[in-house]
Order: sequence, then structure tokens, then C-alpha cells
Amino acid sequence: MDCPHFFLHFTVMGNFEIVDHTADLALRISGINREDLFQSALDGILALTDANNCVLSHEETQRSISVYGSDDEELLVRFLNEIIELIQDERLFPKKILFLDFSNDILRFGVAVHEIKKFSDSYAEIKAATYHMLKITRFDDNLTVTVIFDV
Repeated sequence: MDCPHFFLHFTVMGNFEIVDHTADLALRISGINREDLFQSALDGILALTDANNCVLSHEETQRSISVYGSDDEELLVRFLNEIIELIQDERLFPKKILFLDFSNDILRFGVAVHEIKKFSDSYAEIKAATYHMLKITRFDDNLTVTVIFDV
């Protein structure tokens, strides 16, 4: 549950909201199911960092990644941290999710990626998604969660 003094304001964008946080950045994400929630998380992190405005190569390749977690919250954090690593460390822009395969405590996913030739001037570097106050809940027939990021 959000504390009234914790978040200053938010901007609505599709199935995610960029939430100003007192010390870091946050996204409030929603989806009709796990797949939609994780797609919204990808859309949100791309908007949050402004990676959508990077200069990209024309060549598209694919990456397959597996993450392990004891629950959906842990899988979501590890998924987002893999996306952050793709963007910042490998300079790959995850254009779209090709597949999401939830199997017990493993999430296997594939993304179509483009090499990042140049980051946008407004690109915001993020260190990591955190577990702080992280809880996926069902609200109005949607799964919702707020993820706080270290910057």
C-alpha cells in the first residue's frame, strides 16, 4: 500500500505510471495477467530511462535469457535487472518481448534487440530494480505493482 507522503506525483502512460520517489525512481505497473504485467514493465523501464530515444542500429537480433525466483516479485525484479543490464552494459535496446515462459521458479524470455549506437541526451541511468515495498496485488481485475529503482 502506498504511503501518501512517499510519492510526490505520477505521470500516466499506458499500463505503467512513472512515479516520482523521494530518493529514487518508481514505476507503478499493471497488466491483466503475468505476461501483460511483464510487458508493461519493459515498456515502463524504456520510458523511465528514455531509452526509446536512443540512436539504434537497423539490424535486429534476438536474445534469450533465463532468471530464477521463488515468486513473481523476485522474477519481476530479476527480469527488470536483466533489461537494465542489456541496455546499460551491453548497449542493446530490447525493442519487444518475443516470448515469456513461466515455469515453476524460472522465467525464460526472449527479446528482439538493436544495438544502441548513441544514448539520448535525456537518458537516465538506473542502477537496479529493488525489492523495497514490492508486492504484486490484484486490483480491479488487473495485477498491479510499484517497483522502486536505485539511481
